[in-house]
Amino acid sequence: MPIYALVPGRSDAAFGPQLHRSSTDCAALMAEARARGLASPPSGGAVSCGMRVNPGRVVMNAETLTNLVRNLAPFAGRLIVDKTGLPGGFDAELSWNDSEQGPSLFTAIQEQLGLKLDAQRGPVEVLVIDSAERPIED
Repeated sequence: MPIYALVPGRSDAAFGPQLHRSSTDCAALMAEARARGLASPPSGGAVSCGMRVNPGRVVMNAETLTNLVRNLAPFAGRLIVDKTGLPGGFDAELSWNDSEQGPSLFTAIQEQLGLKLDAQRGPVEVLVIDSAERPIED
């Protein structure tokens, strides 16, 4: 089926201005929080580990690019697969506006992150329902 592959968008494989390798060790923060009896590390109002996703904006800290594409797929209209080959956590801010007032999602990913959504065909898991019946009361 049609998919988008997230790939490096520059020939030199440099990151865009809004994408950086994360220096946050979320596993260590979680271990410290659990040792203090907390369910998660205190964030102080900011995203310390994780991602905030809103239409037109994503802010992530110490998240993988695989998690980024999972969250962007609904805005792109099809499955996105991470084919960057870049492991580990990243910090990023991505803003787009699919109108005349701002960049599209595709343009924003290329200009802000230095990555690209490449239209491809690939395997996609689908759920097939052969039949459905109304439940019978006991």
